[in-house]
Amino acid sequence: MKKVEKPVKPDDDTALKGMYKQVAQKTHPDKTGDDIEKSAMFRQAKRAMDSNDLMGMLCLCDDLNLETPKLTKEHQNTIESNIKRIEDQIRSIKVQDAYAWGVADAPVREKMEQAVLSKFNLT
Repeated sequence: MKKVEKPVKPDDDTALKGMYKQVAQKTHPDKTGDDIEKSAMFRQAKRAMDSNDLMGMLCLCDDLNLETPKLTKEHQNTIESNIKRIEDQIRSIKVQDAYAWGVADAPVREKMEQAVLSKFNLT
């Protein structure tokens, strides 16, 4: 199994922390009570913070009409690095047998099934 890369964190992630704090103030369950949508947004913000997902945090701020800081070139590089990491994860999933089976049409599935059965002498 391929090793999963950890998200790249910029030296100065003040922008991410600031956005997280704003979102948390608007969505934390202690402040919003039983609001399911706000609780879900809080969990999204926590995941975005943990994985250094600047784009996810920006989207949450936009959804909540919160002001966002001006992002630097370093932040842009972090976003691009995170996109590359996700693309690599998608590529690794696409080579797995379960994915190939799931997207295959009936004739290809039949060939795959026959190959597995013959490999294990089950035919």
